Amino acid sequence: CGCAMSLQRTNFLFVQIPRVNALLVLDGDGKRIAAKYHGDKYASVEQQADFEKKIFSKTKNSQARSEADIVLLNKQIVVHLFATDIYLYAAASQVENELILAGVLNAFHETLDTMLRGQIDRRSIMENLEIVLMTMDELVDDGIIMEIDSSGAYIW
Repeated sequence: CGCAMSLQRTNFLFVQIPRVNALLVLDGDGKRIAAKYHGDKYASVEQQADFEKKIFSKTKNSQARSEADIVLLNKQIVVHLFATDIYLYAAASQVENELILAGVLNAFHETLDTMLRGQIDRRSIMENLEIVLMTMDELVDDGIIMEIDSSGAYIW
């Protein structure tokens, strides 16, 4: 027919949702107490154990007791906090915002503090493991951050 077809170009704005690759609780020796991994970066148990060993080795001498501290490991941002005799970690890709990741970790810590009545130690975590795992699920679902306010993550 000889008519020229015109194509309209549509520009889409892609909004990237912040994602978390891992939320961890390790004891004072670097052994896993609780962990939630998302995505395929740490798909195997061996990869997870290797990651946990590396982050513990890099952060065990840190003084991150009252505020979260940030390190870069294997192109991952790792935010960590030490509480009594356990280490709390949140890890994400290096392109993620470390302040949002720190917000997730602080919400995790504050929620555990409330749910465990201020007793954030290895024994309390082990005795209330279901609360810890449910808190992890409330904060991060399949890597997507659902909550960074500790009051929204309470499990009653």
